Amino acid sequence: MCCIYKAIIADKLFDNTTNMLYNKNKSTEWGDSVQNNLYLYPNLVKVRKSRMTQSELAKLIGITQQEISRYESGEIKAPINYITDLANYCNVSVDYILGRDIEIQRSDESKYIVSLYSQLSDDNKMRIVERIKTLIDLQNEK
Repeated sequence: MCCIYKAIIADKLFDNTTNMLYNKNKSTEWGDSVQNNLYLYPNLVKVRKSRMTQSELAKLIGITQQEISRYESGEIKAPINYITDLANYCNVSVDYILGRDIEIQRSDESKYIVSLYSQLSDDNKMRIVERIKTLIDLQNEK
């Protein structure tokens, strides 16, 4: 068999194997009609929506809103520079966007709660603490 034919056959086998692996690992949560690359970064849309619109982010990082839409729909894979820019502008880690860092999320939530709490007067801080204790007691009764 000629070397060219061997190369073509090997290339086809690689493509078929890659497609089989991709389809095996593909998340079906978003439906089968769209090729979904979002399984690679489960928090991509959530992170962006928590801070800004697609248009706002597009202006900040110098790409089009349509590109962001295509990344978020899973139509195309988001390049690493987009993921790092998103992480930087939204103050999260790339690991969090990739779904690998739950502690960062908890840390961000805690920081947010503490920042709200710190804005309260001393009287209101005492009220919040009492309400939290009451909620914990009610929760433990169940």
